Amino acid sequence: MDIKEINKMSKYGKIFQRENGSYYCDKDLLLEGRTSLKSLPDNLEVKGGLILRGCTSLESLPDNLKVEEYINLEGCTSLESLPNNLEVGWSLDLSGCTSLKSLPNNLEVEGDLDLEGCTSLKSLPDNLKVKGRLDLQGCTSLKSLPDNLKVGGNLILWGCTSLKSLPDNVAVEGCLWLSDCTSLKSLPDNLEVEGHLDLKNCTSLKALPDYLTVNGDLDLQGCTLLPFPKTLKVGGIVNGDYTILQNSVTFMMEE
Repeated sequence: MDIKEINKMSKYGKIFQRENGSYYCDKDLLLEGRTSLKSLPDNLEVKGGLILRGCTSLESLPDNLKVEEYINLEGCTSLESLPNNLEVGWSLDLSGCTSLKSLPNNLEVEGDLDLEGCTSLKSLPDNLKVKGRLDLQGCTSLKSLPDNLKVGGNLILWGCTSLKSLPDNVAVEGCLWLSDCTSLKSLPDNLEVEGHLDLKNCTSLKALPDYLTVNGDLDLQGCTLLPFPKTLKVGGIVNGDYTILQNSVTFMMEE
């Protein structure tokens, strides 16, 4: 689209062109709710945040897009993919992007990555690194997580009804929320969760892995589990069927 057109749409911030042909905005660029916006210019640098929430006609982001703070694409229902060379300084909000099918390889997000309700997303890229929270709540087409996934905050997978397993080397520094993951059949051995582990209503999960360590609470309500491994360690409260739980858990606070 023409830059003059985009600047007329902007509620805050303007795009300018440099002598070398690249583009920049020296503050936040607010284009929220501009339903006729279809594209932004290539080689765009935004010094603040980029707010495109509710831009329902936006199908893609430009090549060489660099945003120093955050990008908000919530409800951009026509967006199918992101550019491989995307740079974002803090958080990336893609919640409600129902047409989004993939993320770029080797994506790194310094803050939170929100993908709640991305119902067309089937997989995540290898070596994805999120230093904050990763929210995949309601990603009903997601079948697996990538190897070497690293999440610095909470990993939220509530209602990921197609997810069957977690990778062996997943690293989560916060809580792991898996409630209503009704196809989940197994967890990796030696899994350690720094915060709480929520397995509520994971009805296909029949056993817990060897050497599972949960530093917070463990929620097993609605699960029909077999007796637990003797190697299970829990630092907080266990919620579930007491007849299964008794004599099966080592509480770390008692050690």
